[in-house]
Order: sequence, then C-alpha cells, then structure tokens
Amino acid sequence: MTIFLLTGFTTTYRQEIDDQSFKIDISYIGLPHPVTTKYSIDNDRLTVCQTHYDSKKDSFVDFNKTSFKKFDKAKVLSFINRTDWKSIPEKLVTPTIDGYHYTVNIVMEKTSYSFDIDNTYHPTFDSLFTICNNLIPTKKGQKKYYLPYSDWRK
Repeated sequence: MTIFLLTGFTTTYRQEIDDQSFKIDISYIGLPHPVTTKYSIDNDRLTVCQTHYDSKKDSFVDFNKTSFKKFDKAKVLSFINRTDWKSIPEKLVTPTIDGYHYTVNIVMEKTSYSFDIDNTYHPTFDSLFTICNNLIPTKKGQKKYYLPYSDWRK
C-alpha cells in the first residue's frame, strides 16, 4: 500500500511539473570578449547559442546554436519554485571596466523577474547557473557550454 501511495504522489507531482509553464533566458558576455552566450530554457527545450555583433552588417549573428529536448526539467522547476525571487535586487552591479555581465529573465506562469548582474556574486545565481550547466548533455566532439560564474566544476 505504501508503494502505491508513493508512486501516486510521484506521478501527481510529475504531472504538475509537466503542466507548469516557465521560461528562463540567460545571457552573458565576458568583457572585453565580443561574443555573448545565451541560454533559453522552457517547457519544451533547452537552447544554447553564441551571438557576435557583425559591424559590417550592423546586426547580431548567432552561431554554435544547439538545442536539447531531453533535459531534467524537474530540477529547474524545483529550484525556481523554491527561490524567493522578489527578495533579490534586480540590479547587482560592481562597476568595473571588464568582467562578466549577465542578464537573467525568469517567467513562471504569469509572473516575471529580470536581473542585471555585473561582476557581482550572488549564491542564488551561482546555484541557478550550476543547474543550467549540468542540464546540458555531454557528447563526444560537442562544444561544452557553461556559465562561468564560480568554480561550478568542483
């Protein structure tokens, strides 16, 4: 009987996760490097690409774009649902000439949060970026993307 109850709970929880809509967009640039890396995660896929500004065309060009349909959506949803996003300042800035600059946008159901992180550490984003890095499957010969924030590869 206990096994049935636990299985039923797990199935119900999984269904709630599958039904919850969300979107996370993260972009970062390591100044003075001109390439921006973007992560986009939603109910259906995880997409990672790099963008470079082409001054001749006066536009941005995407390259190294990779999408994954199979990833641990439950891990991401669990984290974003447990986090009190309202308590985090929208701007986390340490003024410097170079370094990493992140933009994070999170939409859960009908609530959205936007953060601008410039050369500043915050443990919540360290955890979010670590989760995002670990979502990307590793295949031989595939470019390894990661959000360089802390030493997440420990």
